[in-house]
Amino acid sequence: MQPPQSPYNQPNFGQPQQPYAPQPQGPRGTVSLDVIGEAWKLLTANTGTWVPAGLIYFAASALFSLLQRSLQAVGPNGIPRNTPGSLIVALVSLFVTSFLAAGLMKMALSAVSGAKAELSQLGSGGNVFLSLIVANILIGLAIAIGLAFCIVPGLIAAAGLMLVAPLVVSGQGAFAALGASWGALSKHLGSAVVLAIVLGLIVIVSLIPFGLGLIISIPLLQLSLALLYRDLFGAGAGAQNMGYTPPPIANPNF
Repeated sequence: MQPPQSPYNQPNFGQPQQPYAPQPQGPRGTVSLDVIGEAWKLLTANTGTWVPAGLIYFAASALFSLLQRSLQAVGPNGIPRNTPGSLIVALVSLFVTSFLAAGLMKMALSAVSGAKAELSQLGSGGNVFLSLIVANILIGLAIAIGLAFCIVPGLIAAAGLMLVAPLVVSGQGAFAALGASWGALSKHLGSAVVLAIVLGLIVIVSLIPFGLGLIISIPLLQLSLALLYRDLFGAGAGAQNMGYTPPPIANPNF
C-alpha cells in the first residue's frame, strides 16, 4: 500500500488560482437557474471592474432620482406632482441610465464570450442605447397590459422578454429583439418564469440596505441575462461559435 501523498508535494501547490472564465460555446437550448451561480463566479472573479461599474450606474440613477424629486411640486392632496423641470430630468435620466445599461450589457457579453470585461466598455453603448430605450418602453407596455388582466400574464411577458437587452446590444433592432426573445423563451416558459422571479427577488432584496445592494445585483442581473443569451443563442456579442461542447448543467429543468 502506498503512503498518502502530502498536498505540499503537489506540482500546483501554492500557485495562485486562475480567475473563473467561461469557455466559448454554442447554445445549450436550456433555461437554467445555474446562470445565476455562474454569473456570481464571473462577478467575483473581476470585482475590480464590476463593483465600480455597478457603483457608477447606481450613483447616476440615485442622483437623477433625487434631482427629479427636488423639482416636483406638492399637490393640494399632499401627493407630489411633476413639473416641467422634473419631467426634463426624468427624460435625461432615461437616456443616461439606458446608455449605461447598454454598456453594462456589453461588458457582460464580453465576459461571457471569454474575454475580460473592461470598465471602459461602460461608455460604449452609444450605438445601441436608443434602440434599448424603445425596446424597454415596449417591454413596459407589454408587462403593464399583462398585469392589468392578472399578475400571471405580466410575469409571462417579463419572462419571455428577458433577452431583449442582450439581443439589442448584439445588434438587433428593438422589434426584432422582442420577437427573437419571445421565440426563444416561449419554448421554456415555465423555467423562464421561475428564473425571472428569482432574479426579481434578488434585485428587490438588494434594495433593502438603502438600495446599496444594487451595486452588486445590477451587474449580477446583466451577467445572468448574458449567460442565458449564450445558452439559447450561442456565445456573447460578436463571438464565434467555436464548436465547444458544454458540460451538463446541474438541473436542465430549471
